[in-house]
Amino acid sequence: MKSVLFFLMLVMAVPAMAQVQLRNQFGPKLALGYYNLAYGSASKQTDLTQQLDSLQVGNAALDFGFSYKRRLTRELSIATGLGLGRYQVNFLENSLPSIAAYHQLLLQVNLPVGLEYNIITENWQPFFGVYLQGSKILQTKMEYILQQGWNPSTMQSYLPANTWLYGMAASAGAQLPLTDHWTLEPAIWAAYSFMSLMANAAAQRPYHISFQAAVLYNF
Repeated sequence: MKSVLFFLMLVMAVPAMAQVQLRNQFGPKLALGYYNLAYGSASKQTDLTQQLDSLQVGNAALDFGFSYKRRLTRELSIATGLGLGRYQVNFLENSLPSIAAYHQLLLQVNLPVGLEYNIITENWQPFFGVYLQGSKILQTKMEYILQQGWNPSTMQSYLPANTWLYGMAASAGAQLPLTDHWTLEPAIWAAYSFMSLMANAAAQRPYHISFQAAVLYNF
């Protein structure tokens, strides 16, 4: 009987000892991962998109910026932030007509806004979140080497038909308190754009998945 009473007292005491962050959190974030372009199902692809899809090889995604979170309840937070992303897509060499090597670079600003649910424990807080994300493409570059004469590498800058993108994102991670005012937050982040880079039938919808780490100040 004493053991049962002790167990019940311990269970009731855990919520009181749980580590809950202060109402606001703000700090820098850095993410590294994988980026690619989706061309839709095979039945919806054109000859051009089928060719591009078969030649394409995803490459590195780099994002850095700031995160801001405000706790609405003990478990629920609203989360946003601002980030600058640099993404690269490679295409197989000697596969496109008259082109020996080819890759695409994109530079864009991302603004996610969403909700996160925190699972409160004594020492750390697992969480998962869903977000709406808007993006603005600042610059796109194509780099290639012409087969005829093997000219030096050429970098050409351009902007796609759609420079404003919107989509969904999701994350899962944990908040690890370092001190009363500082928290380390590792997470897995995934995002998909509903908008295509191109306005014609050659749909190119960006997506990426990355590992993100943030250091947040609680106030």
